Amino acid sequence: MSQIVDQPTGTHSGNGGEILFAPPTRFALAARWFALIRDRSTVLSTVGTSFAVFGMWAVQGILLARILGPEGRGGYATAIYFTQTLLYIGTLGTLQSIARRAGTTSSKLPELVRAALGLGFRTGCLTIGIVALLTWVALPADRHHLIPLCLAASLLLPVEHMRLMVLAVDHGSANFFRYNLGQLVAAAAFPALLAFVWMTGTASTTVVVLLTLASSAFGLVFLLRLRSGSVIFGAAEPDRRTLIREGAPFAVSVVASNLFNRLDTLLVIWFASLTTQGYYAAALAAVNLLLVAPNALALFSFNWGVKQRDMPHLAMLVSRGAAVVLLQTITALAFAAALPTLMILVFGKDFRGAIALGMALLPAMAIAGLSQVAEGYLRGRNRAIVGVWARVFGAVVLVSSALLLKAGWGTFAIPIAATAGNAACAIFLGLSIVGDAWRRNPLEMSEKARAESPE
Repeated sequence: MSQIVDQPTGTHSGNGGEILFAPPTRFALAARWFALIRDRSTVLSTVGTSFAVFGMWAVQGILLARILGPEGRGGYATAIYFTQTLLYIGTLGTLQSIARRAGTTSSKLPELVRAALGLGFRTGCLTIGIVALLTWVALPADRHHLIPLCLAASLLLPVEHMRLMVLAVDHGSANFFRYNLGQLVAAAAFPALLAFVWMTGTASTTVVVLLTLASSAFGLVFLLRLRSGSVIFGAAEPDRRTLIREGAPFAVSVVASNLFNRLDTLLVIWFASLTTQGYYAAALAAVNLLLVAPNALALFSFNWGVKQRDMPHLAMLVSRGAAVVLLQTITALAFAAALPTLMILVFGKDFRGAIALGMALLPAMAIAGLSQVAEGYLRGRNRAIVGVWARVFGAVVLVSSALLLKAGWGTFAIPIAATAGNAACAIFLGLSIVGDAWRRNPLEMSEKARAESPE
């Protein structure tokens, strides 16, 4: 979220040496309005891009459901589970450190891009090994036939790490045109390939996994082509050890966040059949709409947190938080009214069993969006550790709730537990932000009162 701070255009000395602010000139007023419109249009275009990306994900989800059916959809969800779970974890927090560095070293962005590419390839290869280990150890026995597909899916990790780290440069340098365009094209590649194989009748779970790899590679190539000059050859700065060291404060937060966000799916893998997992995957893809706007707003809350040298006033934090809560509430209510019809219309009658799961997941996703925005702000303030403790607290609530409710509620215990866990996490984050603002501005109201009282 951006912030426009009105600054005086000049000063002069009045009687007794008192400093008075001169009224802003017409040019200064015009410049402020231009900056206001520019910043607001950037927010709107990025939020709009996020909704467009979600639309492409929705098309992707539709094609996956139509091509594979409930059981095949569950098999694909299993095949990519560990890769998706470790995708951001494997970056070791460097997406945030790269973005922060890009925001302060604009003259050396080409060198930073090359450093990001080299680091992304290395972290991606390392993460492949971790995925392979988890695949052998953590998959239930009835899913061992999917191990080869799990290993094949992990091959996209070096490519995706390089793409995400280059995007982090655009995020930190506030080049949101290139950032948004790169996101759009990467999101469109996979559904376009799926549509082709669907029309040709050559799709299967194996083919879909291979298409996932191809679309990831295309997204990286396109992103690199958007940049002028050589992005591969030349000096790279800083070295990867520096980026990893700077990313260390964020790494634990990224681990906690991603493990927590994927914990419900792991419980489904262990407690449900492939068909039920297919229903859950379809329902999750549908209700992810509630994460679209918060995901975009988290980019701006991160940048806003970085730019705030002093703790913002409590009233400002509360007003911005209330706006996000209102947005999530309206979106959730509107989506709940349309979900039953949309699930059948979009995924087909075979996925009728996903409707109830989708309705049960709506509160969890709405609350998770609030946590995304709050955690983005905290990371910008270099207080990512708060998000770690919030996720740990939420995970304890989620797992304990699922185990307690499983006997009576079956699979529905998982979305109910996800709601409880996300609520616990959001409350923890919100209280931390408000408490920090209150401690840093304890005299805010008294100072205001003194300023308004006569001398």
